[in-house]
Amino acid sequence: MRFRMWMAFMMAIGQGGCAHSPPPPENTDSMAYRLKDAPEWVKGTCRSYFKAGTSVLCGVGSVTGSRNPSMARSGATARARSELASSLKTAVVGLLEDYQSNTMAQGGSGTAGWDEQKIAEASRQISEATLSGTQVNTTWISPGDDYYVLVSMDAESFKKYLEQMRTLDEATRRHISSNAEEMFQKLDLYTTK
Repeated sequence: MRFRMWMAFMMAIGQGGCAHSPPPPENTDSMAYRLKDAPEWVKGTCRSYFKAGTSVLCGVGSVTGSRNPSMARSGATARARSELASSLKTAVVGLLEDYQSNTMAQGGSGTAGWDEQKIAEASRQISEATLSGTQVNTTWISPGDDYYVLVSMDAESFKKYLEQMRTLDEATRRHISSNAEEMFQKLDLYTTK
C-alpha cells in the first residue's frame, strides 16, 4: 500500500513537472534569426549609412558559411565592389551615350557601331579603374556568422581616378567629370527606391 501511494505521489510530481515544457529552440537557419539586430544598411539600402545629401555610391556584399574571417571579409568586399561597379557602369554608359548623341548632333564623325563599342569599352575601363578608389566603411557579422561589408566611393574620388585615365580622350573625361555629381545623385535616388 505504501508503495502504491509512493508511486502515485511520484507520478503526480512527474506530471506536474512536465506541465511547463521549455520553448522550442529558435530556428538559427531562418533569415529572421540571421538578420536579427542587423544594421539598416544590411536590411535595406546601403545609403542609410550615410548622411542625406552625401554624393556617394555604395554597395553591400556578404559571404555565408566561411570559417575563415579573412576569406569571408575579402569575399564579401569583392561582392560589394561588384554591386557598386554594376551601378557605376550603368550610369557611365548613360553619360557616354549622352556625350555621343551631343557630339553627333554637333557634327561629330564616327560610325554607330564603333561608338557603341567605344562606349562599352570605356564604361568597363572606368568601372574597373575607379573600383580601386572604393573603401570599406563598415562590417557586420550576423548571429549565423554571415559576414557583411559596406563599401563606398565618393564623387571626388571618382573624379580623381577619372582624371588619371589616359585611355579616354580629354573631352570625354571632362564630360563625365562635370556630370559626376549629378550622376551620383541620380544613382542615389535610384538605389534608395
